[in-house]
Amino acid sequence: MIKLTTLSISLGAILVLNGAFMALNGNQSTARAQTAPDACKPGMPDNKCFPQNLKPNPHPLPVPPVTTSIPQVSKVPAGPKFLPQFSALQQQYGQINVIRVGHTWLLVGYGQSVSGSTFPPPSTPGGPIVAVDRCHRATACLNPNSPHDASQFTVIPLPDPHTPVTLEGIPGNLAIIGDGAHYGPIILDMSNEHWYASQTHINQLAKKPQSFTPLVTHKPFKGIPLPSQST
Repeated sequence: MIKLTTLSISLGAILVLNGAFMALNGNQSTARAQTAPDACKPGMPDNKCFPQNLKPNPHPLPVPPVTTSIPQVSKVPAGPKFLPQFSALQQQYGQINVIRVGHTWLLVGYGQSVSGSTFPPPSTPGGPIVAVDRCHRATACLNPNSPHDASQFTVIPLPDPHTPVTLEGIPGNLAIIGDGAHYGPIILDMSNEHWYASQTHINQLAKKPQSFTPLVTHKPFKGIPLPSQST
């Protein structure tokens, strides 16, 4: 009788646990269904709103700074009249850094709010963003005080679109982006719009990018999303 009682209790416990597991799955499915539309807020890039399953990238590790032998390209910071939409961009993507490298404007939004006193700062609605705008020679596009429209920039999706970033350096046509505290620096080749995790080989990367495997990301797209542009 003792054995039968023990067996009955065990079966009952299994049934209770199984029911709880099914209920938990149901609640999680309901929660996902409820939160999915909330992720698609105005101004949110599609790759962040509806992320597709991408192959995992190799984990970039922190490495000591590398002395580069890459020929320097002229760098010009954007002037105060460069972005008429600056306030909207800053609210959506955090601190904005814009600099011209040769004939290409590079825009980096760090993905953290510039207001408030908390540390670390809260994430911005659009997260971090990296975009470029290429200019023809001898055009107003090269002028750091000539107004530029965010819709003319090409967004180059980050491997991790949710982790805050920083612009750490621009040797040649390569932009070194610090990918938050979770990753080491990653590198954007502005010539081919590919990301690499190869800072230790940055000199070789500048000479022969085709010898390195790019990180897996979504495809670049035209126009920096802003809430005012959504319908």
